[in-house]
Amino acid sequence: MGRNAKPVSLHIAEGNPNRLTKAQIQQRQQSEIKLGKNDLSKVKPPEFIKRNTIAYSHWKQCMKEYKEAAEEGVEILASSDIDLLALYCMTYTEYLGLLDLDTSDFETEMKRQTAINKKMDMLMKMQDRLFLNPLAKVKNVPKPKEKERPESKFSKFGGGRGG
Repeated sequence: MGRNAKPVSLHIAEGNPNRLTKAQIQQRQQSEIKLGKNDLSKVKPPEFIKRNTIAYSHWKQCMKEYKEAAEEGVEILASSDIDLLALYCMTYTEYLGLLDLDTSDFETEMKRQTAINKKMDMLMKMQDRLFLNPLAKVKNVPKPKEKERPESKFSKFGGGRGG
């Protein structure tokens, strides 16, 4: 099984669009635009999220992070990602519910711990896809482009040290 494809804008921002031809870049840009709108002010949570106070609170926290990233020119959430974000918020709520359960017998406690571990694994995978954990952000979200340094008056001599 192969890796998930990176958005073409991410390839360009990382400085390696040469892996794709101009025609491939143009075709992928057109198809990616069709997948969803990036206007986060119009993104609304599903009704089942609004009815759950914990999930809704977590939704708002995630949206705040996405909007801050968008203000810096990094748009990583589109309207096509809303269902996954909603699923993530509900799974997070279920995870917290499992943590709050008190059990007295050993077998029930082991089942609870297994369920907690499964929910945690699901949450980590969803966080990767939604760019909500630090590692996913570092690996996949492009850094703002640095300003070019002015050319040094010594660069015409090779710019290297020694020799």
